Amino acid sequence: MLLSQGDLGGAQPLYEKALAILEQSIGPEQREICGILSDLGRLSVTLGDFRQARSYYERALGILHKHHDHESGDAAALLQNYALLLSAVGEFSAALVAFERALEILERVTGTESIEVAMTRTTLLRCIARWEI
Repeated sequence: MLLSQGDLGGAQPLYEKALAILEQSIGPEQREICGILSDLGRLSVTLGDFRQARSYYERALGILHKHHDHESGDAAALLQNYALLLSAVGEFSAALVAFERALEILERVTGTESIEVAMTRTTLLRCIARWEI
C-alpha cells in the first residue's frame, strides 16, 4: 500500500523487517529470500541508494548461484536489474556482461523468439544508446 501511495521511503523499513523475519525463520541463505532482496534492490535504485541496491542484487545472485538456480528466469530478471544498476553508475562493461548473461539464460529458458528475450534486447539497446563509449 505504501508503494502505491508513493511512500517509497516508508516501504523500505517494511521490506527490511520482512527480510529479517524470513532470515530468522528459514535462514539467511535460502532461495526464498531472493525475491525480497530483488524488491529491496529495485527500491534502493529508485531511492538513489545505488551502493545498497548493488549489495542486495549481488547477495541475491550469490544465493541463486549457491542453490544452483543461476540459470533460471529469476536469475535472468535479477541480472537484468543488476545490469541496469551498473549502467546507471557508469560501469558499462560490467553492465554489458550482465545483460549478455541474462540474454543467454532467457534464450535457453524461454526460447530465442520469446517476448522476454525481445524486451531484454530492447532494454540493452536503449542502454547502449545512452552510453558514451
